[in-house]
Amino acid sequence: MIQPAGQSPGKLFLVTLRCVKGGALFRSQVDYRTFLSQIRGRLERFHARFYSYSLMPGMVLLLMEQDSQGLSRFMQGLEIAYTRYYNRKYRNYGPVFLGRFQVFRIFRIDIKKNLLETLRYIQLSPVQAGLAKDPARYPWTGYAQYMGRVKDPILPLEIRPVLELMDANPAKARQNWAAYIKEGLARKGWEEFHKNQEILKADARKVGIQASSALESPVERWRLDLTLPETWKALLQRDGYREAPQGRRWSLLMEEAAYLATQLAGIRQTEVARFFELKQSTISRALARMEARWSADPTRKERIMQWSRTLRKTEPTLSKIPTA
Repeated sequence: MIQPAGQSPGKLFLVTLRCVKGGALFRSQVDYRTFLSQIRGRLERFHARFYSYSLMPGMVLLLMEQDSQGLSRFMQGLEIAYTRYYNRKYRNYGPVFLGRFQVFRIFRIDIKKNLLETLRYIQLSPVQAGLAKDPARYPWTGYAQYMGRVKDPILPLEIRPVLELMDANPAKARQNWAAYIKEGLARKGWEEFHKNQEILKADARKVGIQASSALESPVERWRLDLTLPETWKALLQRDGYREAPQGRRWSLLMEEAAYLATQLAGIRQTEVARFFELKQSTISRALARMEARWSADPTRKERIMQWSRTLRKTEPTLSKIPTA
């Protein structure tokens, strides 16, 4: 079983985080260590257990065991803490992560196959991303811990129950793990892994996630297929405006448009600033204010996200936007 004696098993999740377009989550060795330390500082409070991770400049993969509601609070706190650290260190404004984290449920049916395949996928992700030719040469995954090469890890992983699935003898289990990883290196692609819905099942109802939760099903992940002028026009129509309003109402709508454009449509902040005839720093501060309001009242963000899913690319592109 994949849990300490005397404790009921939690749910296994693969959690992914992505950086905003054109950015990097980690710029130095200290950034990687800080992120892992922030995870470790939350383990006892949320009764979370980690089996592996992969930290890459553009993406983070975490394999953890936790209940659904605890996972939501855990990840929200982690994102906020690291964003504050990153923005303070690099004098950055606005979000660091691209939208909300994604969650995949790993079912305990055929747990050996599902868990081991997911672990291998995580530890080989830097190789797949072209960051290293050998997972042993990339320091920011759990591979070194599985091979017994780290005496005092920043983020201790639940290695023993996994290695016991490979062999009862610890030394033999590590040899088998290295061979299992090497076998994965020979793959030309991971299409089979991505298609295996028993391994990664994006079904929120089975996971027990409420609609207002911060968790989001990857299958339902929404990408806004609208230009910024089209998004702006949709927002005006939603609130019953024929022309752009003035003052604070214009500012609030601008913040929504900026968020939808940068987080869901992949539009750079510089393009948003140019469209609204503002400085990029103004857009960054506007996004930060919106995130702060949504942290205090997550239901507001959920309403906007639900509305964004109703949009379709049907309106013609506007050539000019009225400014406040």
